[in-house]
Amino acid sequence: MPKNILIKVLGDLTKRKKSINLIKKNAVENSVTIFPGGGTDISFLLKKAGVGFEFIPEVGRVIKDPIGKKLAYDVLKKKQKMLRKEFIRLGIKVVVEIPVIKFGGELRFLNGDNLAEALSVNYDKTFVITVKGRKKKLKGHNLKVIKI
Repeated sequence: MPKNILIKVLGDLTKRKKSINLIKKNAVENSVTIFPGGGTDISFLLKKAGVGFEFIPEVGRVIKDPIGKKLAYDVLKKKQKMLRKEFIRLGIKVVVEIPVIKFGGELRFLNGDNLAEALSVNYDKTFVITVKGRKKKLKGHNLKVIKI
């Protein structure tokens, strides 16, 4: 019986072969939703544009400036579009989302790891693909952290 699987991929790891292989393996007989992070690219653009932000452990990046929010949103949308095209090219059927919701009439950014934890109860399996050396502990229903 097909399972519902959620995979959060650190933005810098979206094109790594190990990440692609894990996604491909799970998408063969299952319904897979993935969402990428974009931290490195977002931080780079914010700094380049002179837009301030704060990084709070366990919460993530906090951007208050509307210009900064637009830059971050554009990075995530670009990554989403790129990943959709790449998975189609590879013949991998997945849904690609970004960790942004409209709430209170505005776009709200969600820390991807926290979102994976919160959504894990709605999925048969949840994976968070991240880098080795990561210290943050994640909990969740059938949530597994994979360090590449």
